[in-house]
Amino acid sequence: MPSNSFLSKQRPNKSGYSYICGLINLRGQIITVIDLQRRLEMSEPQTQSTTNLVDAAQGFNIVVCSAHEVVSLLVDYVGDVLEFAQNSFQPPPATLKGRMHQMLAGAYPLPDGFLLVLDADKILDVNFTSQIIE
Repeated sequence: MPSNSFLSKQRPNKSGYSYICGLINLRGQIITVIDLQRRLEMSEPQTQSTTNLVDAAQGFNIVVCSAHEVVSLLVDYVGDVLEFAQNSFQPPPATLKGRMHQMLAGAYPLPDGFLLVLDADKILDVNFTSQIIE
């Protein structure tokens, strides 16, 4: 059975956080959906918060487990699975500023740029926003 058959429709956001776009039911567990573009204060999201979660044109939900909770990150696109040597991991590029830079764990170099690695604990920490100094 496909794993997406366990996802139900996303419910609207009733919280005070603009980056929380709703809730989903994953195998009986209610999970908060975080719009990653809004959380990182990037441009207006291309995804729609009323997505049925299986239509690729509407975005993808990536379920993330941290030490404290399980959430879904709503993203526009899912690319290839890549492997990197552990010793190629670098600090975040200095050219990135603000929230994006602060929420990165680091980066891996690519031939035409970087693959940025998010720090899931910072993404999930609602108090982290007030700690950022630009």
